Amino acid sequence: IHAARAQTWPVCGLDFPGHFLVRIEGEDGALVLDPFHAGRIAAPPEMTALLRRSGVGEELMPEHVRPISPREVLLRLQNNIKGRAWRAGEAERAAEILRRMLLVAPNFAPAWRELGVVEGKLGRIGAAISATERFLMLAGDEAASLEAEAFLRHIRRQLN
Repeated sequence: IHAARAQTWPVCGLDFPGHFLVRIEGEDGALVLDPFHAGRIAAPPEMTALLRRSGVGEELMPEHVRPISPREVLLRLQNNIKGRAWRAGEAERAAEILRRMLLVAPNFAPAWRELGVVEGKLGRIGAAISATERFLMLAGDEAASLEAEAFLRHIRRQLN
C-alpha cells in the first residue's frame, strides 16, 4: 500500500475475510492483488476459492471487497500478530499487542473485550474488570454484552 501511494496510485486494503487483499485503481479499472502471494492478481474465482478455504462463505459478496481505512489495515495486521502470539501460548505478548491496538483505536470494542479475557487469564483481575467494563460501555451487540456481563460476574467472584 505504501509503495503504491508513493507512486500516487489509488490503493486501499480490502475487508476480505481471512486473508488480506489490496485493490489498486488503474487506467483500465481496478485490480485486486494478494500481497502475501507475490502480489498475484486475485480475480473473483480466486477470491471465491479463498472464501471457501477459510470457511467464511461460498459466495463473493460486496462487503468482502469493502475498502478499509489505513487505521483498519493497521488493526487487522496487529490482530494477525496477536493471534499468532495467542496460539503460541504467549498471553503476555497478546495483551501487549491488544494494548497497542487500543492506543490506535481506543473505541474498538472487540479489542477491549479480548483484553479483558487475556488479563483474566494472566490473573490481573482488576485490569480484566476495567477492560470488560470499557467493552460494555462501547458494545452495541446485546449477545456479546450478556456474555461479557457473565464474564464480569465470574471474574469479580475471584476477588473475594
